[in-house]
Amino acid sequence: MRKFLNVFVLLFFLASSSTVYSVTKDGSQGDDKYDQMIVDFFSSEEFVKSSFNFPWEGKKYKVRAVCNPERKPLMGAHLSSLVYWPCAMTIDKSSYPLELVSHLVSLIPEVLSSDPESMLDMAYDFDYERAHHISTYNSVEPVQATERIDDPEVIASFEEMFASTTLRSKEVYYDLDGELYQVLIIHNPEGITLEAKKKFNTKECGDLTRAVTWNKKLGIFIDRPAPQEVIDSISEIIAYSWWDDFWNVTIYNGDTVNVYSQPTSYYYKFSPFTWFELMEEAKPQAE
Repeated sequence: MRKFLNVFVLLFFLASSSTVYSVTKDGSQGDDKYDQMIVDFFSSEEFVKSSFNFPWEGKKYKVRAVCNPERKPLMGAHLSSLVYWPCAMTIDKSSYPLELVSHLVSLIPEVLSSDPESMLDMAYDFDYERAHHISTYNSVEPVQATERIDDPEVIASFEEMFASTTLRSKEVYYDLDGELYQVLIIHNPEGITLEAKKKFNTKECGDLTRAVTWNKKLGIFIDRPAPQEVIDSISEIIAYSWWDDFWNVTIYNGDTVNVYSQPTSYYYKFSPFTWFELMEEAKPQAE
C-alpha cells in the first residue's frame, strides 16, 4: 500500500525532532546556506522547479522540488491526469535517513507542506513505495486546462492566436467528465511545411529516419477520440472560405498514420503514430 506524507505525519516529525539541523557542504552542522536555498525556493510566488544536491551526515542526496503556489494545473511524464500540487518534493535515492525527510519538510512553509494536495513523495517509515517516477518531477510543467468546452478564457486565447499572420500553435487539456483529452491547434496562415521525424533502429538497414510532413492552414490534432463539440467549438472561431475549409483545414481526432519503419524478409513494417504525437514534435522543414 502506498504511503504518503500527510499533515499528521508532518506534525509528528516536527514535534519529535529535538535537534534543528543546519548543514555545511560536507554535511557537518553549522552552515545553513543549503537550508536557505530550499527556504528561498519555496518562497517563490510563481511556478518553479529545481533539484538540489543536499548534504547530510557526510553524504549528498539529490532532492527534486516543485513549487506551485498558484496551484496551476500541471502535467508531466508518467502522469495520466492533471495534478494541482502546491508543492512537491522527492529524493532520488531509495535509501536515506528518515531524519533528513523531517528536516526537509521543516524548511517548507506550513501552508504548502500541510496542504493535502501537496506531493511530498518521501519515506516516513521503512515500508514505503514511491508515488511517482523521478522523471515526473523533472518534466512537470504548467499547462492550459479547462473543464468546459465553452471556456471563455480558452476561446479568447484561440482568438488571439488566430489573429496572428504567422505560424502559431497552442495545446489545451480538456478534462471532461473524468476523461482527459490533449488538443493541439496549429495556425499556419503562410502554409509553411512542418516536418516530424521518427528514428528507427533496424537489423536490415541500421538507423533509419522517416519524416511526415503537413502544410495546411489549420490543424486540430487530438490524442484520442474526443466529443465532436470540442472540435466544433474550435473550428467555429475562425471563418474560412468553403475552399479553405475543404483544402486547408485538417482535423485528426485520435487518428493514426502508419510510418514505414523497416523492411523485413517478406514485407515492409509500419509503425502507427497518432497525428497528435507527430505534430507535437513537428518543426518547419529545412530548406
